[in-house]
Amino acid sequence: MKAGDRITVHGPKNFADDATVETICHPDELPAIANAPNVAAVRAILAERPYVNVALITYKFLDETLAFVALEDPRGQWWDLKGTPLIIEQRPAENELDRLLKNQQTRRADSMRIVSRGRAGIDWRKF
Repeated sequence: MKAGDRITVHGPKNFADDATVETICHPDELPAIANAPNVAAVRAILAERPYVNVALITYKFLDETLAFVALEDPRGQWWDLKGTPLIIEQRPAENELDRLLKNQQTRRADSMRIVSRGRAGIDWRKF
């Protein structure tokens, strides 16, 4: 995963279908933020486990851009700042997404059949 990637995030209480990785780095590479509140709390969270990546992820909700931080452990499992496990998956590229949608429409058309109603013509019914 790298900055700019489009992802889907699943958690027990949340879901973001179209999120973006804004930045990702090792915890030692985190920039120092002047006058940041609760620096001790952030360091305590990062010291809980040997995290290998910290990612800033943004997504849209009700026409507003929201952000959260996700932490990756050495096994590849992602966590939020409260210790809740997250599943982060790459979204397919736009052309791949279009191909998947077209395949779904083709399968839907294949599941329809022609039913004759005497001389009234053809009636398409989905079952």
